[in-house]
Amino acid sequence: MKGRRILLFAVPMAALLLPQLDAQVNRLPTGYQNPFNASSAVDANGVRHRAQDYGGRPPPWIDDQTKALAPEYPFEARRLRHEGSGLFRLTLDLRSGVVVNITVLRSTGFNELDASAVSAFRKWRWKPGKWKQIDKSIIFKLEPVPAPPPRGAARLPQPY
Repeated sequence: MKGRRILLFAVPMAALLLPQLDAQVNRLPTGYQNPFNASSAVDANGVRHRAQDYGGRPPPWIDDQTKALAPEYPFEARRLRHEGSGLFRLTLDLRSGVVVNITVLRSTGFNELDASAVSAFRKWRWKPGKWKQIDKSIIFKLEPVPAPPPRGAARLPQPY
């Protein structure tokens, strides 16, 4: 193959996926604030706990969570490149740990993103008897779309 150049183009598998929400409970991408910092909770005795008081460690209400689902990033919001962060107050039934009410303290700026977050938070659960109220922040952020590989380039297989 004299005179021909073969380019090998390596792209992480995640870059091939649709832009999606990174709303994991314990981690956000590098460069973002600690997701726990905007979080606080009221315990069964009525005492408010703030996340920053735990020195970067996950606060106890995160450890007491039994079910957490990431909200869906609505297709239309992704298409329109809507991004935002919001703060939501979850009121829990002390006896069951079920979310009984959700209040938007700070909107993401888009109704469809707020609705998606509220819908997901309704399914969250905590250990019963520990927490009355939880303030939870969420970030909807699109991943950058990678540039297409140059013409004639081939993708390298992903290492295991």
